[in-house]
Amino acid sequence: MAKKENSAKTPPTREKILGTAFELFIQHGYEGTSLNKIVGQSGVSKGAFYHYFPSKFDLYQETINRFFLLPFEKFDISGLAKLSPKKARAALRAHYASLGKQMTGNSGQNMGPVLALMFNSFTRLPKFHKKTAAIYASLIKNLARSFAKPDKPDRRIKRRARKFIAQLEGEILLRTIQNIPE
Repeated sequence: MAKKENSAKTPPTREKILGTAFELFIQHGYEGTSLNKIVGQSGVSKGAFYHYFPSKFDLYQETINRFFLLPFEKFDISGLAKLSPKKARAALRAHYASLGKQMTGNSGQNMGPVLALMFNSFTRLPKFHKKTAAIYASLIKNLARSFAKPDKPDRRIKRRARKFIAQLEGEILLRTIQNIPE
């Protein structure tokens, strides 16, 4: 149920900077992560950094979008509407089950700091917050269409779809609170 990926390769140095920055933003937040620390830990020069990113803030924006929005953008949300309710729920369950690894790689990172970074980013990056809200609205709409199959599902069906997504999100939160690995 995943969309096809862009065939253009991202340069390894750029990827290294993004991955390092994400880990540092998780550990220390935006303010606690210096450009020198990002450059030092990623093993690139400042010149290489500036070749790919105009500033630490631009890197932060791209990092947040890459690790939090991209997993949903790769997922075929509109395809949910074409599936039976059972298959749509199964597709969403599988997607949510893979989110931890998509967001943290194989680092074994606890999701608590990852979720904290995401929620802190809502305040710092209003466009990210708006995009996230739009993704969830689309998830709810397309899941509701799967449940109801008419062009405009009624409120009860949308509530049912919202409740199912909230259950999946709640499971992530509960595993994080109980420190249960993905």
